Amino acid sequence: MSCSNPDMERLIHLYMHGFLTEDQKIEVEAHLLECEECLMELYRMSPTVELMKSRPELFLDTLKTRHTLIAKIRSRIKQSVRTIIKMMMPIMSFILLWWKRPIIKIMVPVAVSACVLLFLLLPSPEQLADLAILEKSPYEALQFRGPEELSPVLKNLKSALECYEKNDFEEAIPKFHAFLTDEPENPYGHFYLGVCLFLTNRMDSSVEHLEIAARLSKAEGDIALLEKSYWHLGNVYLKSNDEKKAMNTFHALLELKGSLEEKAQKQVDRIIKFKNQKSRD
Repeated sequence: MSCSNPDMERLIHLYMHGFLTEDQKIEVEAHLLECEECLMELYRMSPTVELMKSRPELFLDTLKTRHTLIAKIRSRIKQSVRTIIKMMMPIMSFILLWWKRPIIKIMVPVAVSACVLLFLLLPSPEQLADLAILEKSPYEALQFRGPEELSPVLKNLKSALECYEKNDFEEAIPKFHAFLTDEPENPYGHFYLGVCLFLTNRMDSSVEHLEIAARLSKAEGDIALLEKSYWHLGNVYLKSNDEKKAMNTFHALLELKGSLEEKAQKQVDRIIKFKNQKSRD
């Protein structure tokens, strides 16, 4: 395979000794990923890289990772600059209109600095899963009789809920499973188990139990539990990068017009904004 770029050999020499600018490094690395001849030339010139001849895939993997990372950083910077410009346009119009007022001359630099700092500190989502909100659903304590009067089934439930209340989700999960073995149609058991699984990053199992909780609570007309089931289920779908199911679930939650309507609308808006931003990039 012959190289189509006659200047690349010189650039590879400079690349090996660290004399290139960042833009030139990116250009050379992109070329090396496509040109076998230049890659072999780099092997021949560098005694360090020579050691990797037996495993060239190691070098290629490193090269690809670095190149991809730099591309992401550049895309983030480009996106940030574009967003800042959009934010600044109405502000600049206001400044030009009111600049002669002394208070504006003091407030503007402070406000602009604060906005830029806040923007830089808040990372923008790189993938759909970043939009998911992982939160514990508030536990509404159930009334139990004295422990000596509880059946083994209710003891399992009470013990599981106590662990849930203490945020000991790993301990709560097997206890909810034990309870559901005897009460497989209990929507609250499935709901709290689904939340525990969500918060311990077991997405597939969480989906299964939250879907059951939503189905059972809907059949029983328990709208409060149905709302909470939809809310967590929508976020589990987001965490799993399943945009279609997430949107459908949040829209179903909006139709209930309950206490979580505003939160559901914010998630829908965030998904739409994320999609639009990615399409522009």
